[in-house]
Amino acid sequence: MGFDEGLAPFVKNPDGTRRKALPKLSSKDDPAKAAAALASWKGLRADAKSQAKSVLYRLDRAMGGGRRWALADWRRDLADHRLVGHLVRRLVWLADNGAFCLAEDGTLADVDDERFTPQSPTRLAHPIDLDLSGWREVFDDYEIIQPIAQLERPVFTPTADELGATELARVACAPRPEDPGAPGAGLGAGRRRGRGGLGRLDGEAGRGITAYLNLAEEVGLGWVNEYPSVACTLTLGRPTARKPGLPQTFGELSARDFSELVLDVTSLT
Repeated sequence: MGFDEGLAPFVKNPDGTRRKALPKLSSKDDPAKAAAALASWKGLRADAKSQAKSVLYRLDRAMGGGRRWALADWRRDLADHRLVGHLVRRLVWLADNGAFCLAEDGTLADVDDERFTPQSPTRLAHPIDLDLSGWREVFDDYEIIQPIAQLERPVFTPTADELGATELARVACAPRPEDPGAPGAGLGAGRRRGRGGLGRLDGEAGRGITAYLNLAEEVGLGWVNEYPSVACTLTLGRPTARKPGLPQTFGELSARDFSELVLDVTSLT
């Protein structure tokens, strides 16, 4: 038995092919044991399904935000977890001394498939941190499908002009706030106007800086068909109390934080 990239459980036939359900009961099977196995399978499938969306969302945001774990915590809470561990093996991790992945037997290996001993702490590697061609080859060789966008995650790099800018010209977009805060979007409902219309999306951009996606007109949450296109501006600030604070340039962000911010905004369009 195993779990796929979405935490859906499967069993294998004798020839190694996967099946999503248990084999049908045969005349040679013990009915009591078969019933117990089926009940256990259904419980496992329901448990995995209930946790999958939340776990995948947290992993995606952990990568985008650069969350770190002490190595002992990473082992206990992630690598050795009975469900999450199946996802951990499909991702590339980063320690102070390099990138690595977790093999089926629990050993750690680098991009050259050599044994690796990470130095704590560790975090989910962002594509900006990686030798992408090397890791893609490794995952292709082992036919590993990733549970979240990592090796194929879009990366956005600021231009020289954008580093000194306080408003991002490439974002004059058409956000469709059908579900602010949904997985893949780090911007949530911010300032509202009038009778509850949404006028701004706010989100933590890193280093104590908040991103403000200011909408040119108020929109209603979920009214995508009525508001297919809304002009907007993207700015940064260091908020104090309830005030946005002085504008900040996009050069204040790390390369990862800039890329993730643009990804979050484009995921709304």
